[in-house]
Amino acid sequence: MTKEELHIIRSDEFRTLLETHLNDDPVKIALSNSIPHAALLATQVKYLQKARKKLPSYYAVRAVMTQKLFEQSSSELSSANKHFEGTDCVDLTCGLGVDSLYLSKNFSRVISVERDEIASEIARINFKLLGADNIEVVCDSAENFINICPQVDTIYVDPDRRDGQNKRLAALEDCSPNIVALKDAIMSKCRRFVIKSSPLYDVDEAFKVFGNSVRVNVISVGGECKEVLIELCEEIRQPLLRATSGEYGHYEIEKEQNTAICTNEFNESYKYLFLPDVALRKARMADAYMASEGIEYFENNGIGLGNNMPDNFLGKRFETARIVEYKPKQLRSLGVRTMEIMKMNFPFPTAQICKDLRVKEGGCDKWMFCKLADRLWAIEIKELTL
Repeated sequence: MTKEELHIIRSDEFRTLLETHLNDDPVKIALSNSIPHAALLATQVKYLQKARKKLPSYYAVRAVMTQKLFEQSSSELSSANKHFEGTDCVDLTCGLGVDSLYLSKNFSRVISVERDEIASEIARINFKLLGADNIEVVCDSAENFINICPQVDTIYVDPDRRDGQNKRLAALEDCSPNIVALKDAIMSKCRRFVIKSSPLYDVDEAFKVFGNSVRVNVISVGGECKEVLIELCEEIRQPLLRATSGEYGHYEIEKEQNTAICTNEFNESYKYLFLPDVALRKARMADAYMASEGIEYFENNGIGLGNNMPDNFLGKRFETARIVEYKPKQLRSLGVRTMEIMKMNFPFPTAQICKDLRVKEGGCDKWMFCKLADRLWAIEIKELTL
């Protein structure tokens, strides 16, 4: 986006056009010969429509968007799970500013650093529209700003994990800014340093790179792992693992305590079936968590079984109506005509299960098909709500 295009977007004429065409097809807008600034309008409409779910606050105020800023931004649901607080915070990688916006709700002041001149101006415009008047946007590189950065409570960074050819980068030292190289300079300016990494980032790598004064927090939203937060703080005396679910809460242990052994035992009398949240599995904490709740955990399947219901459970939980071995002839005698099919480590595809049992997929009856203790099982389940 150019300065001239940004000037057009801010005009009253363009804002009126945006409201008029907000629900129209962006492709048709772009091809129109009668709509002023059609290509620019089409881009804004396209990404505002996408923002309805991912960035509802930005959509509500008709924030300024670009493709790159939108695609690289955190979702609001993910950003809302950053529960740091204090007086002053610096976000070294502003971008669209979603993380800065949510950090500003828990800090008195946020300095949001953005190296691109146009992107920094877009951030200023959007923060004003959003009413986030405690965020100051600074146009500078992270590498330069850290030299003049004041002492603050927290410094946050979400490195760019793509290279010049738009290929994904795995190692933090290959990302921009290189926070591994900047670590000592950053830590000299703050009490807490928080790094957002990819959901694919290996949690053990964080301890290898940054040492023991680290908390690694895996965050999930809607059953999908969204990001891995690495928190460095002098107050953290031992390596900590945390799993945070936007739906179910969080669980934290010392890394050295993450040693529970999974079970291989199974019987047909379990009352409840449990599926630990993906954040627990990504952090490799599911076995320790299930053991702490008195649940038998089968790691190869990601399934827990037990006879007691925890007060709170970090994941989905079901009541078992019946547990039967997978023998098609016997299962057909139950008279089930339709079923919603779930599978965990089960060797047969859904189509074959339907054929073997002579059922149609769908309906209200929910069944879990899984392999436990080297045998195949069909478990009728009923999901329990929170």
